[in-house]
Amino acid sequence: MFKHLYLLLLCLFYFSIACTEDEKTIEEYTLTTTIIPTNGGSLSDVLDTYKEGDLITLEATPSTNYEFLRWTNHGSGNRNPLKFTINGNTTITAVFGIVDKDQDGVPDNLDDCLLTPTNEFADENGCSISQRDSDGDGVNDNKDICPNTNPNRDVDANGCSIYQRDSDGDNVFDINDKCLNTPINEIADDQGCSSTQIRFNLNLTYGYVFDSDGNQYKTIQIGTQTWMAENLKTTKFSNGELIDKIENQVDWFNIIKPAYCNYMNDETNVIKYGNLYNWYVIKDTRGICPKGWHIPSKAEYTILINYVDDLGFVNNAGTYLKESGHKNWEDYLQIYIGSINSSGFTALPGGYRTSVQGFNSLRRGGYWWTSDTDMSVFRLVYDSHTASFSSFANKQDGLCIRCLKD
Repeated sequence: MFKHLYLLLLCLFYFSIACTEDEKTIEEYTLTTTIIPTNGGSLSDVLDTYKEGDLITLEATPSTNYEFLRWTNHGSGNRNPLKFTINGNTTITAVFGIVDKDQDGVPDNLDDCLLTPTNEFADENGCSISQRDSDGDGVNDNKDICPNTNPNRDVDANGCSIYQRDSDGDNVFDINDKCLNTPINEIADDQGCSSTQIRFNLNLTYGYVFDSDGNQYKTIQIGTQTWMAENLKTTKFSNGELIDKIENQVDWFNIIKPAYCNYMNDETNVIKYGNLYNWYVIKDTRGICPKGWHIPSKAEYTILINYVDDLGFVNNAGTYLKESGHKNWEDYLQIYIGSINSSGFTALPGGYRTSVQGFNSLRRGGYWWTSDTDMSVFRLVYDSHTASFSSFANKQDGLCIRCLKD
């Protein structure tokens, strides 16, 4: 009897436990999501409530021009998507930000310069001084020393057009400067030239060649010929051997070997007008012109004259061969006989030295040896538009030399 009662009580105990477990409820929690700013992006769909222990995946998707930054409130970090187990009422906020990759304070969609250096201040367009080109000349403002260049002008590396540039600092803009390399210690005139400079034709393209002394000369192609555009200055033959320099007039009269001098024995005249050489230099087999160049014949000078005459009026070659203006050519009777140097030859009046009378005609005439055996001289004079030849020379006379490319 007692055995049956014990079994009955045991069954009642287990039944009551089972009923208690069945009656136990599972908790549910709310999940609230927010977005900052509200137009910054969106979140994956979520339910209003979840059961305790549910695994939730929340993914943030940025809007155009925005990027996801981080989770806040009950969320943290910037891992996206976010996975977590819910164990209570939860609020999670997704924070988005406007894309600004260079952190210059200007959103990328409004930023004209997307890679602004971190140590530079950007303007409202997102551009710093090293990125900005205010005048649109292709040179950024931090390197542009001419900030207001007109559109469609060619500029140099400093952002300056020829209308703004003063390359040699002589207070004459390059567009008006006939001498672009005025020494810093020399005063330039209104054409940008000092008293020691030659006025070349800046509308033409010049080459260059060096002599045995290392002097550099401009060269110019005129028709089928290529000429030196300056008078020869060398003190050596092309093999490097020195030419005698003779200053004393008596010695100059008596010498019967190659020699040269400076006009009036003044070396400052050499810069523009070159040296004066006697006939013995012309005929010396060692040669005085740079290698690949020679002293032209009368026939070769005639080709030059005919070519430039064809550029304009006949018998007007001097107009096209002489350096322009009258800074170095004397103004005849104070009435300027215009020369325009359209050929680029840039003839200068270096004068001459005779064996008897000495120096003469600086700024009045240019006289150049030819290689002809009759000692013909090519000449241009200040009071005439023509170019001509003369045979008055003696072997002891000192004249200028121009070289012609072989």
